Amino acid sequence: MQKTLIVSGILFLIMASSFSQEMKPMKGEDLIIVEREIEGASEKEAMEEAVREAVQSCVGRAYFSDNLIMARSLLIKYIDQYYEKFIYSRVVESKTQSGDKIRLKLKIFVDYSRLLKDLDEKGFLFTPRIRPYFLVFLSEVLDEAPATYNHGREAVRSAWKDITGQRDPENEILIPPPNMDVTESEPFLEEAIRVAQKNGVELIISGTSSSERDERKEFYYETYTFYRTTVHLKMIRVDNGKVMGETTVSSLAASERENQAIQLSITRAARKAASELADAFNANWEHSVLNKGDYIFMFSGVNDEKIELINKHLSALDPNARVFIRSRYADVAVVNFLYKGNHEKLIFTLERLSYPRMHIIRQEGNRFEIQIKN
Repeated sequence: MQKTLIVSGILFLIMASSFSQEMKPMKGEDLIIVEREIEGASEKEAMEEAVREAVQSCVGRAYFSDNLIMARSLLIKYIDQYYEKFIYSRVVESKTQSGDKIRLKLKIFVDYSRLLKDLDEKGFLFTPRIRPYFLVFLSEVLDEAPATYNHGREAVRSAWKDITGQRDPENEILIPPPNMDVTESEPFLEEAIRVAQKNGVELIISGTSSSERDERKEFYYETYTFYRTTVHLKMIRVDNGKVMGETTVSSLAASERENQAIQLSITRAARKAASELADAFNANWEHSVLNKGDYIFMFSGVNDEKIELINKHLSALDPNARVFIRSRYADVAVVNFLYKGNHEKLIFTLERLSYPRMHIIRQEGNRFEIQIKN
């Protein structure tokens, strides 16, 4: 079956190198053609860097589907080592000397069907669930000392299951320890993400619970102890480690029995925090993970600055417009856009921007492939 294929350009900077790119629509059998110019200390060095980055860029196109990519850091290393097997051919269109640098203008033919098949076979591709599996990590403190209980973690876990209908994995996770906030340490967060991916988990909830005695009061000849608990939670996407939502809540509870006051304040705070985080999940998961929107864009040739500008330009179209960046991998970004406004106004904005300048390569319904030209 014939498919319309895209000439994908790449913008990146290596030391003093400079690049330019040009996009052209093309038809072919499962090939993506990357046109680019690149400078390097030698022709071999420039060629290898161009080819490696071309394949990395094509990996980012996998997000323009129902798939996610797991183990991204491992995948980057994998592609850096084995990129050659995904190259169908390369053509040097021109070669010039610029000082002590060699400038190449070339076309790189990437076997995209083979690349996707290999990513799938190696387990890098993953289709997200509507109700993902989750893990909870919680550091708990009582009266400024590490708590000996896990009331908070169990309360968050139970509340999250009740509110969202999601499940935690069957295997008990003990490394990293569940009684810690894994977001406080990059190595622990990386380990938590690695373990989560291994167990099919797509969502991590991590944070802190701190309980302190507030006061003691007499009521009708009974002495009541008041405890206040503050719970801070973050919700993290396992596929890319990004924070999807964050909340901090406090709750005050009292009882004639101190232990009961502590547990009641923890449970109330945990359930409230879980409820607020669930609102953030419901507002974001479908659009930022499941790849649903009124419009779906794939931008190539982007960087952080250009993504931020694209976000601003799209958001300015309508007060109710919302932009969800589903992914950013190499120089490719997939964006889901909620917009009920005028379609012609949207197209006009995309085509008339001076910076970043956009070129619509292909449109199929509400799906657009767009190349950044500057």
